[in-house]
Formats: sequence, structure tokens, C-alpha cells
Amino acid sequence: MADFKELIRIANTDIPGKKSVHLGLTQIYGVSYSFSHALCHVLQVERKKKIGSLNEAEVKSIEAILNHPENIPAWLRNRKKNTGTGEDQHLLGAS
Repeated sequence: MADFKELIRIANTDIPGKKSVHLGLTQIYGVSYSFSHALCHVLQVERKKKIGSLNEAEVKSIEAILNHPENIPAWLRNRKKNTGTGEDQHLLGAS
């Protein structure tokens, strides 16, 4: 476990490395347990794996899906049919 990191930064959120991927992602504002589970399923990442043991490619793929969640079902997104654009969106953070 030479590549284990104590702290991982995803979507401007610090996540302790000892948390599992499934639970660690829920610390990001806007990511629910269901969304986190779907994200792990789409990326084929083991849910029970410690988030500190993810490599850079896996972290980048998680960030890519969070920024553009087209592969996640629309009913899991937190802003369905936006009144301004009519699109399904998923908002993250306090912005």
C-alpha cells in the first residue's frame, strides 16, 4: 500500500483516505448514497475499496463523471428538468 493517500481532493472537497469510495463520495455536497452507488457502478470501481488507494486515473474519471453525469440515470440527478433550460442537471458544491 505504498500509494495510499491520507487525504483525497475530489470536486473541491477533502475526503479522508480511510473511507470507502461509496461513503467518501457522499461527503461531496450534492452527492447522495444512490448517486455514489451509480457512479461506482458506471466506473466499475469497487464500492468497499478505500478512497485513499485510488490511483490518479480513477480520481480523474470520478471527477469527469461528476462534472458531466450523462452516464448516470436522469432520475438520480438533483435538478431534473431545469426551468430555465429544460435539461436534467446535477449540481455540486455550494455555488
